[in-house]
Amino acid sequence: IENDSYEPDNDYTQATQIELGVSQSHITIAQDHDWFKFDAIAGETYLIVVSGYMDNYLYLYDTDGQSWLAQDDDNDYDIDIETTYYYNPVLLWDCQANGTYYFNITVTDYSDEGSYSVVVKTSDMAPTKKTKQRKIPAEFYWFYVLNRSILSSGSLKCWIFMWSRN
Repeated sequence: IENDSYEPDNDYTQATQIELGVSQSHITIAQDHDWFKFDAIAGETYLIVVSGYMDNYLYLYDTDGQSWLAQDDDNDYDIDIETTYYYNPVLLWDCQANGTYYFNITVTDYSDEGSYSVVVKTSDMAPTKKTKQRKIPAEFYWFYVLNRSILSSGSLKCWIFMWSRN
């Protein structure tokens, strides 16, 4: 896998501008950190959604690109939206001041590689703390590659996980 056309975007000074409501597709390679920036208005609530078949982290930073504001790993706040993978980060955030804000997406396993998409949009949902376990319908069925890597011999090694509540 090769880097996407947004590189270099490995720190906040190289952040890729993302327009509200417009999804961007990205490729991440091992140990990659993809940085984004978006313009926000005080009093608005913003929803950042990462979709793909990777376990990503999402970190939101203030207008200086360095002061941490919020983070998410696995939709920890149980925001009621559809994502492509159980471990996709989703962040709902109330903006306190006008400005350009930054966020960083990285993978939980630094050897992981793959693609994902990200979208930032305004929302009428209110941020809340996680109060319940995520409910998964009985008919829900997962089949995904849990981890994959290229061995020194050039062959692909992967672990496949299947799960069903039935």
